[in-house]
Amino acid sequence: MPILWSGPSRPIDFPIRSVKDHKIIAVATDDPEFNAYHESHELPQHRLLMVRCFFREYKQLEGKPVEVDEIESAASAYRTIQTALQDYRKKCRGGLRTL
Repeated sequence: MPILWSGPSRPIDFPIRSVKDHKIIAVATDDPEFNAYHESHELPQHRLLMVRCFFREYKQLEGKPVEVDEIESAASAYRTIQTALQDYRKKCRGGLRTL
């Protein structure tokens, strides 16, 4: 799982049916409660537990099996976003299409 400063922070991976369902935790850089944190490991353990529980429970409420992996670094979140952007550009080459 990876926290972003009004951008991506730490990505969280959810393996669903052998496909990773990446989640990016974003933190507003001007939020005084969180602006001193730059990596997920700096957050209080209780806050990380709350994040993990949230993602686990919302998938379970959808009736989907879920496995929450570890929270990863901010660098990992940026890589995940870059990969998603590259994949999107490849898919939309020649113009945007409706989904």
